[in-house]
Amino acid sequence: MNTKSFLEKWALRSAEQRDREFYLVALPVTVLLIGLAPHMMQLLFIPSSLGLLWLSLQVLLGAVMVGFICYSITRFLSKPSIWGVHRGRWPLATHLLILWTPIAILVDAPLRFSELMMIGGGHPSANVAPYVLGVSMGRTFLFAGGIVFYERLLGAALDAADQRQRALKLEAQTLKNLIQPHFLLNSLNAVRAYMEESPKIAEEMLLSLTSLLRRVIQYSSMDRISLAEEIEVISDYVDVMNRRFETSVRLLVPDSSLKKEMKIPPLILFSLVENSFKHGFSSKHEGNISINVKADDRLKLVVEDDGEPSLNSDKSGGLGGQYVESRLELAYGDDFSFIHGRRDDGRYEAVIEIPWEKV
Repeated sequence: MNTKSFLEKWALRSAEQRDREFYLVALPVTVLLIGLAPHMMQLLFIPSSLGLLWLSLQVLLGAVMVGFICYSITRFLSKPSIWGVHRGRWPLATHLLILWTPIAILVDAPLRFSELMMIGGGHPSANVAPYVLGVSMGRTFLFAGGIVFYERLLGAALDAADQRQRALKLEAQTLKNLIQPHFLLNSLNAVRAYMEESPKIAEEMLLSLTSLLRRVIQYSSMDRISLAEEIEVISDYVDVMNRRFETSVRLLVPDSSLKKEMKIPPLILFSLVENSFKHGFSSKHEGNISINVKADDRLKLVVEDDGEPSLNSDKSGGLGGQYVESRLELAYGDDFSFIHGRRDDGRYEAVIEIPWEKV
């Protein structure tokens, strides 16, 4: 199992379940093993030492107390009125202090005094108090640091799970838009109509439809595909739509040997072309959709159509524009530019600038 999938599964559990497992099980066991290690070594040399056995029981009790104290503090600080869901971003110094101090004073320091009493045969003098406290604070700092690391790991887990959920949502939305009943039914009805009039056209349309569905299902779950693969999807879609509506929309793509090397998030250009058909060629039966590519320091992709916007056309680019923006944000964070919409002359234009990546 890779780290990312482990973090995702861990983050999908409830916060209370994660805390119980970490603070009441994993943390006490770790503290117990660290605390018992030197005493077990000493027990090898003094097998009959009842004092060591008693001290081991104290260490066990202390480990349970460490887990319970940390669990109680964490659950309290997780209240929405304090930090709540932002616990993975708690101030580092504050987080260390509120966990470090009570563990050192209530648990670890008494254990250190018990060790000195056992070794020295009596109560330790006041002169050793600073030493005991210093050692206790140092040990406890390691425990608190481990807890803070857990909280930061939890924050990363939540981010990973959130990104994965967003990716799955985008993938599902793409498939839903394409494999919706009216698209398939209308396409298959068109195939059936052509079977009587022109079996050759019906066969070509069916092949394009099959290829389109296969590619979309395959590519939608991938992080990146080549520009050439994206254009293959678009070509199949344009072929199907031209046959369905008996339109003559031409796809203009520059012939470039770099198309196989250019790496982009899947179906972003396809969504824009699909949007052009929905809003630009619903009333106009011929025209052009052009895809222009410019690769310098960054990759620039321009999709443009000369269709006529329908009455219900959305200047913002509709759902296709929303999908593209979400997919780019998921892939590049803030490192992208996406400007799109209808120009004053009615032509739709979308300009995407992303980091230059190669397959």
